[in-house]
Amino acid sequence: MEKWILVGTIFIRKLLFSGTVKANGVILADIVNQLHTTNSLVAWAFSLQNGIAFLISPFILFLLNYFSERKLCIIGGLLSGLGYIYCGLMMTSVYQLFVGLSVSGLGFVAFAMPSFVALQYHFQPTDLPLIISTAGTFDYIGVAILPPILQLFRSEYGMKDSMILLGALVLNVMACGAASRRPRKSSKQTIGVETPNQDEQTSARDTNGIKNQLLNLPTLFQHNNLGILLIAEFVAYYVFASWAIFLVSLGRTLGLTDEESVFLSTAGGLGGFIGRCLAVVLFKVKRINAFTSILIPCIITGSVFITAVMTTNFYIIIVLIFISGITQGLNSSSVFSLMPGMVCPYHYRQVLVFECLSCGLGIQFSGFISGMIQDVTGSTIYVYLFNAMLSFAMVPLSIWWACDPEPNLKCDMS
Repeated sequence: MEKWILVGTIFIRKLLFSGTVKANGVILADIVNQLHTTNSLVAWAFSLQNGIAFLISPFILFLLNYFSERKLCIIGGLLSGLGYIYCGLMMTSVYQLFVGLSVSGLGFVAFAMPSFVALQYHFQPTDLPLIISTAGTFDYIGVAILPPILQLFRSEYGMKDSMILLGALVLNVMACGAASRRPRKSSKQTIGVETPNQDEQTSARDTNGIKNQLLNLPTLFQHNNLGILLIAEFVAYYVFASWAIFLVSLGRTLGLTDEESVFLSTAGGLGGFIGRCLAVVLFKVKRINAFTSILIPCIITGSVFITAVMTTNFYIIIVLIFISGITQGLNSSSVFSLMPGMVCPYHYRQVLVFECLSCGLGIQFSGFISGMIQDVTGSTIYVYLFNAMLSFAMVPLSIWWACDPEPNLKCDMS
């Protein structure tokens, strides 16, 4: 029973975590105008909030030696909500925006990373890709519903009060942490590796284990195709963050109303949900490979972006954004979910850290570079053209992966 409660809480966490990325785009222009700053700085603050949730994952992994997943999730929910509330109450400069969103990002990592680590106590390694992929479907449910909610708050109460209300909504993650429980017989349900946080008496031994894992990092890359997947994950999350933050701005650039622009986010989120569900089906029938997870989605995503910026018809744009949501949902879910099943049990936690670092760097660079492109060119169109180029760049890497598709589940540390 505990494992399904854990999966349910992960669903809610992912809904709020990814939904806030997309919802931030609703208030991007308001913050730029109110603080008299640039798109690149505000977008960087948005991407920092979500990127930091991945970048400091090694530190959170270390804290798991001394604190339970449950405690970290409760603390994370508190910080992530208070960060938004601080912005709504105190923000008068872009630097205060950075402070508030950084605190929120620290909270996000405190409840996101432990939830994935906790899965190893409940499921076998062969089940992890399917479970992680299924949980990922809720990313895009958040993408679909949170932007309209924030737009409603914004139109009714203004930009600052809407951030306070969004923070109050995110505070619900604390309840998710309180509901999480470790299995009663974890020794039989873990993946079979010696993991931290078993009990307080083993913390010193676990710290030495972390040191040994750091020294043995090179052995991680004995698992073939891991480098390609890390690059693919970086690009996938770069494109997703840029797409999420600047989609409302794209709609306004193409002449759509505010309501129509926000509705693009809903269409993209629904498409992403379908894409994630498609990834689950492909994992179930064992049809995930270089072509279905990277090559085909990236070609379609790049083509859709180029087509979308060349039209001003609302119905055509919304169909194209819906399609791009499907392909990005399939791509990001497949790549992120594949890696834990492509390494030996010894490297499970290490690959989680590398995954989070890759995602975090992609998100981190995305906000600043995309904002800088918009500031320099004066148009969001070029942001999407650059994203299309990145998507097409993944085609040769996917072909390289296809030449050696079988994962190596053993290494010198196995």
